[in-house]
Parts: sequence; structure tokens; C-alpha cells
Amino acid sequence: AELRTTMVDLSFAPDPREAHALVFQICAGGKEDRIALRGDTRFVARLAHASSAISGTKDDPNRQQLFSSNATYLITGGLGGVALTVAEWMARNGAGYLVLLSRRAPSEESAEAIRRIEEVGATVTAVRADVTREADLAEVLKTIRESMPPLKGIMHTAAVVDDALITDLSPERLVPVMAPKITGTWNLHAATLEEDLDFFVLFSSVAALLPQPGMGSYAAANAFLDSFAHYRRALGKPATAVNWGAWDQIGLARAGMGQSAEAYQREGMRAFSGEEALDLLHRILENNPVQVITLPIDLDRFAEFHGPDDIPPLFTDLIAQTSSKAAAQANRSEILGQLGAAESEKQRQEILEAYLQELLGRVLKLPAQKIDRERPLGSMGLDSLLGLEFVRRLSSGLQIAVPATVVFNYPTIKLLATHLLRRMQLATPEQPAAV
Repeated sequence: AELRTTMVDLSFAPDPREAHALVFQICAGGKEDRIALRGDTRFVARLAHASSAISGTKDDPNRQQLFSSNATYLITGGLGGVALTVAEWMARNGAGYLVLLSRRAPSEESAEAIRRIEEVGATVTAVRADVTREADLAEVLKTIRESMPPLKGIMHTAAVVDDALITDLSPERLVPVMAPKITGTWNLHAATLEEDLDFFVLFSSVAALLPQPGMGSYAAANAFLDSFAHYRRALGKPATAVNWGAWDQIGLARAGMGQSAEAYQREGMRAFSGEEALDLLHRILENNPVQVITLPIDLDRFAEFHGPDDIPPLFTDLIAQTSSKAAAQANRSEILGQLGAAESEKQRQEILEAYLQELLGRVLKLPAQKIDRERPLGSMGLDSLLGLEFVRRLSSGLQIAVPATVVFNYPTIKLLATHLLRRMQLATPEQPAAV
């Protein structure tokens, strides 16, 4: 967490001006973490609100009819919770033929979901095939071309999650996460270049923009989808990447991303209901953006979580000078002021211990008085992910770089306060600061 990664994108054929700009960027540093250099011009990445057509309300009497009863639509990851939810929605909105592609056979639960979709009036074909295998996909497309109406749209929802810290990643753990997004996407693209598609939707994730600890492989896999959408659109082909937040109790949020979903919630990002997500998908298909981030986020809470000096640059244009940012700044100034005005080391120790007690209580969602200053932090529920949140807030509040390992090396409030005071080297009124 104490390391900062900066990505710098250069031209396809950079000239010497970009080399000079790159050297300057490396030497100057700074907080920007996504930079593009084009000759003398430097660009930085920022999120912006989508057009009102996408972010507006669903009560639009002029909504487009998106699907045809005389067309076929292919959904990968077809037996997953998100895919089946999307398939039923498509059927209710006129889709006549749905092909659900999955590596596994239907379970009792997914078979029941398929029956519900067929009751709406759609013809559903569940095909056991692997989108990462060209031969499997070729066979599926051959069947569609020979015995079904023309293929008019693809929803690529296939995904695998295997959370692991970078130090624990291996090819055996990395490849299964990357393959559905990268190999699967390329196979779908190459095999349907001659098809007259209305849409080619890639289900990406907010993890590509703001990953949580342990999501390195999943973040990278989804970042590929985002870039690929721009590449495919440049070829004149339909493509839309949607960086989804979690869907409440649907898909990966239900099957394997509980911890990450909780981490996002602590930053102010809640999950979508199925109805919200499908309404957004309708508006996205109507407006056809190349990439869109869908994220129900409380920006005040997000700003408060990160602190005024540690908001990811990508989000800075979205976050105005909110009261939460002002409060975080005030809280930070207050603790530093209290420590600076302390008349003795003993008093300073007490002030900092009380501050850590309160801060840890907020992270653990416990009253401060229930935090035992001499009890190991881990025994009170501080796991590695919550530890990162605690350290991040601590760094912002005290204006010092606090390594993530500090909660393990100094595992009680008392030990941590003593260590931090040594690090800060504050002076008491009768003793000058160390130089």
C-alpha cells in the first residue's frame, strides 16, 4: 500500500520530445498515476459524469426496442447469476433466441432459471462449450448459422475470480482468471468479424480502475476488456465495455467476492439491485458508448475514506470541496494541533492512543471504548484488508507515510502509538524538535 504505481502511455512512435517529457515525469514524480504523453502535451486520466441519457431515469416513454424476436443472442458465462438475470431481461424485452454458453452443465438452479426464461417466450439453448477454445466457439457459431435466426448481439459475461496478493500469484493461478477475458474476448471478436452485430458488450469491472488488495489478476483481466473495446470500435465494429460495480447477491458478488464487495462498501460504493443494473444496461445499449463506468457511489464518503490528500487522481474532478473533505482536513489538523500543544511526552502518548482507539473503532465499526489499548489488533477483528484501511486513514491523519506492516510489527494501540511518536519526532514546549 505504501508503494505508488504510475502508468505512462507513449505514442506508437514517440519522438524525442516525449523522451524528455518522460524523464521529467520520472524525476518530478507527483500524485498523477495515469499519464499519456503526446509530443509536448501531457494528459491525465479523469472520470466524468456520463451523459444524462445514460444517467437519467428509466421512466422514458420513448425507450427503444433493443431486441428482436427473429434474432439470436449469445451470452457467455451463460449459466452464471448475472448472465441468467440478463437473459431473462432480454427475453422479457423481445429477444427471441438465446444461446447460453458455459463450460459446465446446467445445475438444478440454472435449469429452473432457463425454464422461467422459456415461459416468457424465448427459445433458450444451453451449450456446454469453452469460449477460450476456438474449436468450441466455431461449433457453436456453426449451429447458430445453420439452424437459428442471424446472430445480432453478444453479451460477454464470462469471468473467473481468484483473489491473491501479488506475492502469491503464479501462472497456475493467473491464467484461469485472464483466459476468459483475454482469449475468450479475442475468440469472440475473430469468429464474428463477418457478422452484422447490433452490439458486442464486454462485462468489465470497476476493479480495472480501483482494485482492492488481492485483485491484481482480476483487475488486469478486466483492464484488457476496456482497452479492447476501444480497439474494436476503432475497426468500425460495435463494442462497449461496462465497468460494473457489484450486483447485489448476483454473480460474483454472491459466489466469491464477498470480502472485496465489503471493502468497496467501506469506500462508499454500494451494490446495484438487479433492477437498477438492468435499467442501466438498457440505457447503455441505447446510447452505445465505447466504455462506461457504472458505480453507485457516495462521493462524500469516498472522500472521507481516502482523506483530502489521498483521493485517487482519477476521481478528483468528481469530488468537489465537500463538507466531508473539510471535516477530514479539520480532524487531521486537530490531532496534529493537539499533539503539538501537549506539555509532556506522557500527555502526547495519551492523546495519540485515544486517537488511534477512535480511528480503529471507526474501521472496525466498534465503539472506541471497546478497543483495548493493550490487546493485539488482530484479536479484535483487524484482518489484512481492514489493516490497509486503518493504515491509509492513519497516514492521511498524521501526514506521515505509514507502511502497511506497521499493524503487525506494533500490534497493540500502546506499541503503535509509541512507534508513531518516535517517527514523528514532535517537540514539546520545553524541548525543541529534532533536526
